Order: sequence, then structure tokens, then C-alpha cells
Amino acid sequence: MRLSLGPLAALLTLAAVIGCGGGDTVTGPSPAGTLTSIQLSGNTDLTAVGQTNQLILTGLYSDGSTKDVTADATWSSSTTSVATVSRGVVTAVSLGLATITARFSARTASATIVIAPAGTFVLEGRVREPGGGSLSNVRVVEQIAFTDTKTDSFGGFRFFPFSSAHIKIELPDYETFERDVTRPGAPVRSTFLDAPMQRMVRINAGLSRGDLSIAPNDVSYTVGADLCNPCKLIRVISGGPATLTLRLAWTGAAGALKLWANDTRNATTGSNMTVNVPTAGGQSLVYVGWTQPAGQGAPQYVDFSLSVD
Repeated sequence: MRLSLGPLAALLTLAAVIGCGGGDTVTGPSPAGTLTSIQLSGNTDLTAVGQTNQLILTGLYSDGSTKDVTADATWSSSTTSVATVSRGVVTAVSLGLATITARFSARTASATIVIAPAGTFVLEGRVREPGGGSLSNVRVVEQIAFTDTKTDSFGGFRFFPFSSAHIKIELPDYETFERDVTRPGAPVRSTFLDAPMQRMVRINAGLSRGDLSIAPNDVSYTVGADLCNPCKLIRVISGGPATLTLRLAWTGAAGALKLWANDTRNATTGSNMTVNVPTAGGQSLVYVGWTQPAGQGAPQYVDFSLSVD
């Protein structure tokens, strides 16, 4: 008589499953393709301290398949005093910003977490001197909420949370920087403010300066109906009422620079100009810089001189 192995095979299979830990969760086979990239997804906006949210890390493979690798990744937070993370679960510790990074199979993916009440935003910025790098330990004042902070070693600063802000920065021997900042449109919850600080440039009547220049990353100023960008603000000093003669000359593109005096723009197609400026005495503000018509390329570095007679 032939013995059937069907029931015996089934029993052996069941025993093997029990012996190998058959109670473990099965997540499915690994993709046959090789890993090409990883993607981080999930809500990055938290509105209260103590709130949590699950981020998901997905692996994308060469065969077109994907796999949830959240549990297999290594997670870290740039600022644990603001947010912590464990197996992709982010916990809000305080208001502010934190960068969450996931690492898997020699690849990384990051997301910025914003923790601020609904209807507000986080303001970050950098105080810098054009051509001179970051300005550290500078007091930055937010004048609506009457709060202030100091820039770090990289010139960076941060305020939160705001529905609107008015930033003012004053530093000896620099022109004052002042800017209104409005809340960015949804879904953005943070904004960055570049705060270039121009060193004061003064010229007394009867003297000249030949060491001046305009750089593409210089300060911009609104002068009358124009935007002088990039621009150099120059303070012309005279002893009393007079008509000053300003002589501007530069190297580079003809017609590149304009000069504003008494909110009036003066331009030429050459590489120099002479402008008569009436003044009541004391200090007069003169602006030298670019305007950018539509279709014109980015401004270039331009060296110039200015004499005052």
C-alpha cells in the first residue's frame, strides 16, 4: 500500500514555521532591483508643543518598485531642543525650526519641520556686509512685538512666531537696515530675510573718492519711483547752502550706472556724467547704481569715482 505524504508534509511545514518564529510580522519581499533614491514624506507643519507626526521614508528601486524603509532608516534632528525624532515619529519640543534627516543605505533625505501656532510663521535671516561676509553679534530688532536677538557666528538670526514683522538693524558706521516682512502664502510657514549692511560712505565738498564700486550682491534702495539695485548710498557733506557739482566716472559698460540726487535720476549713454545738485547744506543723500530694464542681464561689478565741487 502506498503511503500518502500530504498530511506529513503539512505537519513538517507547520513545525518549521513555529520553530523559525512564525509569529513575526512579514513586510514582504525585498525589491529585485537596486536602490536608486529615497524620498521623505509627511506633514512638516506642527502647531503646538507636544504634537507628534509620522514621517515616511520610501525607497525607490531600479525595477520601478518602492518599499517603505522608515523602520530601517537612521533618524536625527538638527535641533533636539525644538524637535526630536524616533523611527520617523517627530515630536515638537518647542517653537521654531528643525531639520529632520533620514539615512538609509548610504543615502540621506531631509525635511524642515516648522513648529509655530496656526496663522504665524518663522522668520530666519542673515546679516552680512556685501563683499565682507557675515556680521556676527549684531542686534536685530523686531519692532512690532518689541523683541530682539543677536546674530550668530554666521550672521544668522531667527524669530518666531509672527503674523507680520518689521525688522530694524542699526550698527555703527553702517547704514541702517529696515524692512517689513509679511507672512508667506500657504502652505509655506517660514521665510528668509537677507539683510545686507552697507558701510557708510561720506564725501565732503571739494573732495573725491576713487575707491568705490558696485557689486551684484550690494544693497538695494528705493529712490523716488525707482529701484536702485544694486546700489551705493553716498552722503555728501557741505558747509552751507550751495549748488554742488558731482562728477561720476566708471569703468565698464557705457551707460551702466545712474545717479540719483534729490530723488531725481540722472543717466548717460557714456561712462561719466556731471550733475549739478542744489543743497541747503549739511548732508545730502546721493545714490549710484543700476536699474534693470526687462530683459537686461544681471548687473556686473563696476568700479567708479565720485568728486564733489
